[in-house]
Amino acid sequence: MAAVASQKEKLVIIAMKGHTCTGKTRIANVLAQKFECRVIDLDDVYDCFSDHMIIQQQQQQQQRQLQQQIVQCLDRSFESVCRIAVKQLELIPVSKNKTTIIDSLLLLQSHMERLLVISKSIGARLVIVECRAREKYEWEQRFIRAQKRGTSSSTSYCSYKPSTWKDLQLETTRLGKYEYDTSEDVSKLVVDTTKHFKDSRLCYAVELLCKYKMNLSMDLQAGAGDSYQVVHKLTLSNDENDGGSGSSSSSSSRVVVSCRACLKSISSGPSYNCSHCDLSLHKLCAELPDKKQLLPHQNPPFVDPNSHKFIFPETHRCKFHPEGFDSTCHDCAFESNLRCALVPTVVYLECHQHPLFFCMISTRNLGHNSHFQCHACGNVGGEAFYACQAPNCGLILHVNCALLPPTREDIHHRHHLSLTPPPLPPPHDDDDDDDDSDEYYCNSCEETRNPRHWIYYCEKCEFASHLYCDGFSPS
Repeated sequence: MAAVASQKEKLVIIAMKGHTCTGKTRIANVLAQKFECRVIDLDDVYDCFSDHMIIQQQQQQQQRQLQQQIVQCLDRSFESVCRIAVKQLELIPVSKNKTTIIDSLLLLQSHMERLLVISKSIGARLVIVECRAREKYEWEQRFIRAQKRGTSSSTSYCSYKPSTWKDLQLETTRLGKYEYDTSEDVSKLVVDTTKHFKDSRLCYAVELLCKYKMNLSMDLQAGAGDSYQVVHKLTLSNDENDGGSGSSSSSSSRVVVSCRACLKSISSGPSYNCSHCDLSLHKLCAELPDKKQLLPHQNPPFVDPNSHKFIFPETHRCKFHPEGFDSTCHDCAFESNLRCALVPTVVYLECHQHPLFFCMISTRNLGHNSHFQCHACGNVGGEAFYACQAPNCGLILHVNCALLPPTREDIHHRHHLSLTPPPLPPPHDDDDDDDDSDEYYCNSCEETRNPRHWIYYCEKCEFASHLYCDGFSPS
C-alpha cells in the first residue's frame, strides 16, 4: 500500500472541460504556471489536421457529410493530444513534477472514455477541471470578442466550434449539462468563470484533488468546508514484515516509509496507512493511548478560546507550503497536530462500532459553510472534528465529545455512568405536538434534554444525565 513506491503514482493528467469561451485556456495557463508544466491545446492539433484533411465546404456538399468530417478530424486530434500527453509524462525527469494539462472541450463521452483508458494505462491520476459560465451575458460577450479575434487574425476560427452565439446555445441545450459517468479514480473541480475567484484558491483546490486518491467533487465558489476537508481514512495493518504496506512486492520495489508523527521509519509492527494519500503512522502515534480525555468545557489544546484560531506549540508546514506554515491551510494544521501529538488521529469509542478519524478545518472556510453540528451534544463546531468513514454512518463529533471519558461519576447517583448514544431512533416529525419529547429529562439537573443527543447513562437504574451537566464528577 503506502510503503510501495511506484512511478505511476506520481503521474497526473489535468483535463479541462467546458463549452466554448468558458475560460478553460486561461485557467489551464494559471495551473501550468503553478505546476510548472505545459498545456496541450486541442485547437492547435485540430488546426494541423484540418489543414491536411479535405474538408470541402462547397455549397453543394451536404451538411451531414461536412459534420462527419469535422467529427472525424476532432476525434483524431483528441487522440493525438492524449498520445502527446503520455509521451510528455514519459520524458519529464523523475525529479520534476510529472504533470501535464490538456485543454479541450471534453464534452463528448467518447473522449472522456479514451482519456480514462490512457490515464489508467500509465497509472496516472486524472483530475477534471470543469469551467462553467453561469452568467449568460458575460459568456456572450466573451464569445463575441473571441469571434472578432478569430475573424481578424490569419488563423480561421476553429470549424468544430459554434460559429454564432445562437449555435452555441443550441449546442448547450443539445448536450444538456454534459454530465456523464466517469470513474471512481477521477476527481472534478467545477469553476464558475463568470464569478471572481483568486488564482491561489483555484490552485490550492486542484492540488488537493491531485494529492488524494479518492473521488472528490468540488465547487470552487461553493465555499463549503466539506469541499476542502478530507478526512484521512486510515487502515490498520498488523503485518510484521512489510512496514504496514500490506504488499508482497520485493524489497527492491519499496522505499523506506516514515511515520509522519514521530518521523521514525516504519519497519515492522502495526501501523496505519491512509487509503486516500501517502499518510502513514505508527499505531501508537496515531492512537496516543497515553493522552488524557478532555473534560467538559475544555478547549482543544490547539485552539485559542477567544479568537478560535490555531495556537500550536510548534507549527509545521505541509507539502503544499514549502515556504512555511500557513494558518489557513488545514493540511498544515493537521501536520502540526501530528508532530506536537496534541490529540489522537484515530479514536475508538466503546459506544460506537467504528473508528473515528481526526480532521482539521481550514480557517479560510470558517464563517462560510464549514461549521458542523456535533451528533453527540448538538452544538455547532468549526475548528476540528472526528468523523466516522463507515458507509451509511456519517457520525461527526467535536474533539471534546470524542475525547470524553467513557465513564464518569455523578454527585447525584451512586453508580458510574457510561457514555451512551441515543438508544432509540429520534422522532421523525419535529413539529408534532403529540410526541413525548417533553418527557426526556436529565436526572442530574432535572432539566429537559434532547433525546437525539448523547448522554451519560446508568442502564441498571435508568439514570440519564447531560454530557456536560453540572453534576459531572471525574471518575
